[in-house]
Amino acid sequence: MTLNVIIYSFYPIHSSTPAGNRLRSFTGYLKKQNVPYIIKSEPLPSAITKLILNSQQHIKLLRTHNLIRYIKTFIELHPNKYFRSIDGSLFSHFFWRNLFLLLRLRILGNDVKSGIIYVSYKPIANVVLGALHSRLFGLPLIIEQRDLISLFGRKAKPPLLHTIDKYLDKALCDSANCLIFVSPSQLKKASGFYNKPCYLFTNGIDNKPISKKLCLSLNKNIRILYAGTLSKHRSLDRFSQYLQESSCSSKLELHILSQQNPFEYGALPQTQWLGVATGSSYYQLLKNYDAFLVLEGHSVDSVENIPSKIFEYLGHSSPIMAIANPESNLVSILEATRYGRCITNQVEFDAFFSKVWTLDPSYLTPYLRNNINKKLLDLLKSITRDL
Repeated sequence: MTLNVIIYSFYPIHSSTPAGNRLRSFTGYLKKQNVPYIIKSEPLPSAITKLILNSQQHIKLLRTHNLIRYIKTFIELHPNKYFRSIDGSLFSHFFWRNLFLLLRLRILGNDVKSGIIYVSYKPIANVVLGALHSRLFGLPLIIEQRDLISLFGRKAKPPLLHTIDKYLDKALCDSANCLIFVSPSQLKKASGFYNKPCYLFTNGIDNKPISKKLCLSLNKNIRILYAGTLSKHRSLDRFSQYLQESSCSSKLELHILSQQNPFEYGALPQTQWLGVATGSSYYQLLKNYDAFLVLEGHSVDSVENIPSKIFEYLGHSSPIMAIANPESNLVSILEATRYGRCITNQVEFDAFFSKVWTLDPSYLTPYLRNNINKKLLDLLKSITRDL
């Protein structure tokens, strides 16, 4: 059987989102392996794309004009906090265009005889379209959940809404031949919920890391980068507290790449806020730093979350400091690769900079993107063989 991969991606495959990076890498690998693929993605006019890159704040209004997004923007209602099996993407041009196309193909009797459908959540439009495509044409379906749907740890769980959310989640994923998750804790939760084959495929490292031996405290200045979202779960409060009391505080420079204002999330006055960088300019910036900072929630509900930034950092051969729950999946990766540490007190913070780091790329092998792509393609082939 010829393997034909049909990929649903709400955001453009060339975007700099984690999903975009992962799918772009995977489709590149499929091309090298001579595997045909079709990408169904939300097209964005170039002018709007440039505006989005320049002003991420407008992305919700520019990408899709619909009632739910306006409500969320203007009265700051966040239904996703309570209910995740329905979201604003179901009111998007992308969803309705592909929905009518599928129904038209079915009504006209066009039969898609081969193919395997691969969808990635979120948003939920990808899952709905993938499930419908699978049912209408009898094609195998793989659903990747980068975040859990109804089982997401930090989701509020009012009893009635949570029950409905779980029911819809299960119904949507019922068509799947298997499900993919990006962290061990997600996999453990999901395996007992869906009664489907579940697999773990983390995000991956695109760069070729180099071996390095270093001690940060020997540097005249130590430049640290935090890149990504800031929130009440990912705040700088603890880092700032450790920094103020550190014996090497005069050497430390924290730079922030984020849409959010870091001074509203605990940054000290000397922190440098760089705004937002994307694409090649972002990856060029990573080369300029001596260490990287990863922030994640400290509660049990945050244990399942692995920020995609950690894999970008691992590819640049500098130590990674995590301020997070010590039992979290991201800390497990740092311990397994020996590229970083979780900091829970002042002694550990100071030791991070005095430690002699030996960064050995051989420990990163399980997380290299090419190895993950190969395993993913093997899974797709095994599903088609079993049909």
